[in-house]
Amino acid sequence: MKTKIQIKSILGNVLFEYECEDNTIKKTVEQAIKEKANLYSANLRSANLYSADLSSADLRSANLRSANLSSADLSSADLSSADLYLAKNKESAYLSQYCKWEHSILGDKIKIGCKTKSVEEWQIFFDSNEEYSTRRGTHEFKQIQAIFESYKAYLNHLNS
Repeated sequence: MKTKIQIKSILGNVLFEYECEDNTIKKTVEQAIKEKANLYSANLRSANLYSADLSSADLRSANLRSANLSSADLSSADLSSADLYLAKNKESAYLSQYCKWEHSILGDKIKIGCKTKSVEEWQIFFDSNEEYSTRRGTHEFKQIQAIFESYKAYLNHLNS
């Protein structure tokens, strides 16, 4: 029997639907990625994405809260602002460097979220008690600091 599954946005509108024999949310998401569907802000809360191929998916602002990501391939997926809180088995998923904020290198500066600073400026921030949107001491803050440390090492290596 064919089953139709819809992927909805966090606002409730349908982003993609797929119908096939023995359909699952995993099959539907993988088909959406194959068809290059826009999954921006997709609500995949509690979805079982075990071993799903989500590489190169646009999952910006997606709700992956409590989703099973065991052995899922999220390499090169855009997870900017995605909610991975309580996602299950993240440690066994293939993830690119992740933090909730978009991040990149712009020349000799590091951009994390809406802040662009030199390595020295970021170091002063991390050595201080100043806070922006993410509270210090949280797992999310550790991810932001880890992104900074990896970019700092990258830039130091290139400049040595």
